[in-house]
Amino acid sequence: MDPKSIDFSQPISVLLKDTTRQVHGNVENSPGARALVNGTLSRDGYIKYMFMLWHLYDALESALDQHSLQPTLAPSYNPAILRRCDAISSDISHLLSSPPSFLTSPKEWQTHPLYTSTFVPSLPTSLSQYTARLRALSHSSDPTPLLAHSYVRYLGDLSGGQCIRRVLKRTYGLQDNSMSFYEFRKLGGEVGEAGVGDMRKLKEWFKAVMDEGVGDDVTKKRKIVEEVQLAFRFNGALLDALGDPPEGDEGGSWSDLDD
Repeated sequence: MDPKSIDFSQPISVLLKDTTRQVHGNVENSPGARALVNGTLSRDGYIKYMFMLWHLYDALESALDQHSLQPTLAPSYNPAILRRCDAISSDISHLLSSPPSFLTSPKEWQTHPLYTSTFVPSLPTSLSQYTARLRALSHSSDPTPLLAHSYVRYLGDLSGGQCIRRVLKRTYGLQDNSMSFYEFRKLGGEVGEAGVGDMRKLKEWFKAVMDEGVGDDVTKKRKIVEEVQLAFRFNGALLDALGDPPEGDEGGSWSDLDD
């Protein structure tokens, strides 16, 4: 989208939806995304994807913790509901070991051959570039663009991630204790896992607190709109690393971030 055509009087939640349609569609229709949503990715391939997500969220959530009081980021900072890093580590432990108590922490499961064969001595290029960007924002004088990465990841987990969860259960026969990454708590401290309606409320809440944090500041809006394009490209690169689906697979579709 031509920056000159963007109406920066709109709330940031509207701007992000309107300015990411093309890049979102590109990522959604990538071979790696199609393999995930259609269940054609191998089990080991999925576990490697979870390794990447753990590193991604470790960098993102460390940055958000560091800037939890920053005015733009504070309204959407809610680790009790949004934090994914620990859940991913738990899922990896269940996926790699039987019983999972043998590999209960990142320090332990990162010794597994499936991890060391790809992530040692260095992370894959697409992942190292992504985490480097997150750490650079964390150490910058203005961490406001981190909100773009929160938007892409958390709203994606609440939307397309739920489609992937159903595919994983059907394709690999995974139990819930191997898919806690896709589980969210309800807003307001209610007991129980969030259902479809609750997740819609979570998405509406997240968009509302984004708007609150950014307000009418056009400079912040410009930075976040620019950064969200980069965030989608980083996520697309991670999916590209998963490889191509079988020939003839036309692919499915993720739910839109705002569904």
